[in-house]
Amino acid sequence: MVPNPYFLLVIEKGLDHFFHTYDGFTYRHAAWELTMGGASHGIVGPVFLLLPLGLLALRTAAGRWLWIAGVLLALPWLSNAGTRFLMPSLPFFALALVLALPRPAAWALLLAQAALCWPPCLDTTSGRDFGGCTDFRGGGAGVSIRSATTCAARFPITTSRK
Repeated sequence: MVPNPYFLLVIEKGLDHFFHTYDGFTYRHAAWELTMGGASHGIVGPVFLLLPLGLLALRTAAGRWLWIAGVLLALPWLSNAGTRFLMPSLPFFALALVLALPRPAAWALLLAQAALCWPPCLDTTSGRDFGGCTDFRGGGAGVSIRSATTCAARFPITTSRK
């Protein structure tokens, strides 16, 4: 092993501890924090609280493959509790959930997820500010001038026009 003067074991242990306990994240409350709480630096939406229903998809061959792919892609999350490490597995878990439900229920779940993950709704239900531009009034192109300036103030983007 090559000695590295910039590597300190105490720093690595501190980082490892932080990656498992983001802002007070505990595995006991993982389901809530990952779906609505946000302590793991992100959320996936409340519909994923129904993911245990997706276990019914294990009755089919496609459902088993979806669960295998989802679990394999979720393994990095065990070393870092950040929500972003679950992102590759979420499409497979969502498909398994939809596979286990009747078609009208699957469509209702899709609409519920879309509505409940709308930024103003998230800010209201979770008690955290997820950075949504909450002043949508429906102007000419669907967004008013006030909301456009609010978003521009919160998320400055510079563009160059020739």
